[in-house]
Amino acid sequence: MVLQQVSTDLGSVQQAPQEAPQRLAAAVDQLNQLQPPPGVAPQWQRFVGAVTGMRDLVGKLDLSNPQANTGYADELEALRPGLIDGGSAIDDWGKANC
Repeated sequence: MVLQQVSTDLGSVQQAPQEAPQRLAAAVDQLNQLQPPPGVAPQWQRFVGAVTGMRDLVGKLDLSNPQANTGYADELEALRPGLIDGGSAIDDWGKANC
């Protein structure tokens, strides 16, 4: 399932931050190829928007110097609800319907 692969790829970003730009770009491409599941389309769009925002944010970061990125904490925090709430709604829908 593409969504499971995207989730795995996003989870691996923490272990290999230098690969984050490529993994997030691939995740956004994959998510944009899928149709939102019925019943969770708004949450799907919110999740995809948050992943897209994360991709864009990571593109601004200096991955070789984490201390240089502290100014982006608020932007990252603003993406958290879309990732968590949207992802949870999609996961709940999948458990109930797949």
